[in-house]
Amino acid sequence: MKLSIITICKNESSSIAQTLDSVAHQSFDDFEHLIFDGGSTDGTQKILESHIHPRMKIYSESDTGIYDGMNKGIKASCGEYLLFLNGGDFLAADDVLKMVASGFDGTQIIGCDIDHIGSGRKNSPSKLSMKFLIKDSPNHPATFIHRSCFDKLGPYDLLFRIAGDYDFFLRCKKADFSYKRMNILLTRFQSGGISDNPANFETIHQERKNSFIKNFGLFKWTALKVLDKWKL
Repeated sequence: MKLSIITICKNESSSIAQTLDSVAHQSFDDFEHLIFDGGSTDGTQKILESHIHPRMKIYSESDTGIYDGMNKGIKASCGEYLLFLNGGDFLAADDVLKMVASGFDGTQIIGCDIDHIGSGRKNSPSKLSMKFLIKDSPNHPATFIHRSCFDKLGPYDLLFRIAGDYDFFLRCKKADFSYKRMNILLTRFQSGGISDNPANFETIHQERKNSFIKNFGLFKWTALKVLDKWKL
């Protein structure tokens, strides 16, 4: 199987149908869609059950957070590539998976673009450079990750509550995994997620700093921050 789409959700009754429909209507069909509901109490479960189709599986169990749910998705999946399209995210058009799948060539990280509704399109980086990673992260809901990455690095680190995806991409950089960008608008999403909440910005910054220092050391963090400040 070429692709596993993993959706983590909890109490997403207002948006989960759009996520599910955007996947079910794809012209590309060599995929599975795994839904991990973390114990919704708002009617999300009924919506999931009303949208069931042959390539979709629903798992309903409690978890300790989004990355715990994503790790469960990794373990249950069988695709060559994995895409984490969480509740509230939706694919931009009915043929985007077919377009991207034509570029599935074994590259370990494939980055596409996202549309943050209200803020506009955000392109994936042309390469995973240290200059980029010191201040930003790839568009996680629009990034295809080859299974070999998880086989070699293990799952998301649950010590990170919000920046586990950033930490994983830093580990990919450290391992010198292959990367390419495809100029395709893959995913749209609206504000409201944990990473969009201003109350979490300081935590995100601290977790990213801790991850960078863990992977590359304090000296490199300090040096790159100085270079970025002076635009050198």
